[in-house]
Amino acid sequence: MADVFLSYQNSRKEEAAQVVAAIQEANLTVWWDRELLDEDFSDEIEIQLKSASAIVVIWSPESIKSDYVKSEAHYAWRKKKLINTHTDDVNPEEDIPFLYRRHNSIPVLETRKILAALKRRLAGLPLPDLVAGASDTRPRGEEQRGSPIDLTPQAGRTYRDLDYTPSMVIIPAGSLIMGSAEGEHGSRKNEKPAHPVRLRKPFAVGQY
Repeated sequence: MADVFLSYQNSRKEEAAQVVAAIQEANLTVWWDRELLDEDFSDEIEIQLKSASAIVVIWSPESIKSDYVKSEAHYAWRKKKLINTHTDDVNPEEDIPFLYRRHNSIPVLETRKILAALKRRLAGLPLPDLVAGASDTRPRGEEQRGSPIDLTPQAGRTYRDLDYTPSMVIIPAGSLIMGSAEGEHGSRKNEKPAHPVRLRKPFAVGQY
């Protein structure tokens, strides 16, 4: 199963391919090509939608009219997996279907911003303000330069989504013992008993 599900209209496959390449360079898997399936692909789409940790929707004039794309976007919205992107011939404040317009949308060719949003989705964090036209002090096009963003969770690794966002540190998935052992000097009653805690997914916290 893939980490990311990409929803788009086939006539905009060129833009979709650029998004896919960026996601794969970040060491994530992505499901995106319906043409590889048999005619009846609805069951496979449902399986991939449910298993994906994030769902990227490319809004274009064609996908806005597509019942398939809108149904996939609705599922992503309900499950809090949605990441909106849009082609350059879409006005995100007016053209994206109303229900999903409340979610920030990223220009589809600004792949580093898409990766930053993916990083936060996969860590269970709210998305930063990446709506088109949001303040970004870097020269136009700079967000697409430089080495790919590594999204692989690594204990203690710090990162920033963008230059002006807080520094975050990754807490990996795993298990730990929380609380104090019996007889531990300086411990309190509400710290006992010591018990195992399992973190099912990695997450990030602000570093101060």
